[in-house]
Amino acid sequence: MSSQVTLLGALHIGDSHRADVIGALNAGCQATWLDHYGSVVPVLPHLRFNHIGQLNALL
Repeated sequence: MSSQVTLLGALHIGDSHRADVIGALNAGCQATWLDHYGSVVPVLPHLRFNHIGQLNALL
């Protein structure tokens, strides 16, 4: 049996706002940003963390 995930059902996690957040949103995926510096940006991801340990809450 195969299962398929839609792009909207995918969650991309990355630490680059431009490459990861903007790229995921442009591809139609949900975006999670590991923002180490508390940056101010014009486009927000679906989720935003400042420490890798916070990602455990998603699991």
